[in-house]
Amino acid sequence: MTLYCKSKLLCEYPQYYDNNKGVLFSSPPPFYLSYYKPLHGSVSSSFERINSHKSMVTISNTAAQFSDSIPTNSEHILLVDDEEDIARLFKRALERAGFIVDMYNDPLQSLSNYRTGIYDLLLLDIKMPEMNGFELYKRIKQIDANSKVCFMTAFEEYYDEFKEIFPDLKDKECFIRKPISINDLIKSIKSHLNYPRDAQ
Repeated sequence: MTLYCKSKLLCEYPQYYDNNKGVLFSSPPPFYLSYYKPLHGSVSSSFERINSHKSMVTISNTAAQFSDSIPTNSEHILLVDDEEDIARLFKRALERAGFIVDMYNDPLQSLSNYRTGIYDLLLLDIKMPEMNGFELYKRIKQIDANSKVCFMTAFEEYYDEFKEIFPDLKDKECFIRKPISINDLIKSIKSHLNYPRDAQ
């Protein structure tokens, strides 16, 4: 079976992201088909080649899914992930959910620009060059002892290290496994920020 995927982002997440327009699509609009490169393997059926116009979702109908008003929250999130496409997707999704998000792809740059007392939550990828997420959080804790954190990774082997280094952190909320749906990501973040259950 020939499958189609634009990037690692599209392989991991069942949504489509237009870098130019900053729009998320739950199904591939027609103009995307010309950009896809064939891949061979087993990924989500969301990426199967669409052979009938009946199975396509028009751009206008798809865009309408995101026309609702954006809620406004006061929570400020620091997002650090060296995968630029994934970080951009998370940033836009969290902003649509009403959060304020500062995004960095370089952990050292995020540390040098860190502002104490600003962030309600740190959302840190674990496996990054120069400095991993665990090391980054330790450095931040030295200057901001009250900072909360959620770690993200696609590598399960980091779980034991997480539990050893941070035994007091709840793995359900603080250890986020990729790939993760946008809804589940937002739910985990709201849970960690002590949102009421009916608001998650």
